[in-house]
Amino acid sequence: MVRRAEEFIRDRFSEPITIADDAAAAGVNLRSLQTGFKERLGTTPRQYLMSVRLERAREMLLANGFAAITSIAYECGIMHLGRFAQAYKLKYGELPSQTLRRRLH
Repeated sequence: MVRRAEEFIRDRFSEPITIADDAAAAGVNLRSLQTGFKERLGTTPRQYLMSVRLERAREMLLANGFAAITSIAYECGIMHLGRFAQAYKLKYGELPSQTLRRRLH
């Protein structure tokens, strides 16, 4: 069940999916999905989705030094840029702009 939900998120991370969409794709109710994620991955489905989005954004920042951070965030399904910068820094210890600068130099 969790594996199907993970695949659904990885395949559609850039889309405006909801956790209800994820649960439906996995064939379970929301509570079962949340419990499964906590037990198997130690996280929530929403946190997992954000983690996948952040990973993809980082890959893009490191691969393409000429893309705008805003464009990368939107392409990864992240619509709130302030929260993006905050979550990115928490996960990687630097702001997206610092990753981009490091990549360019």
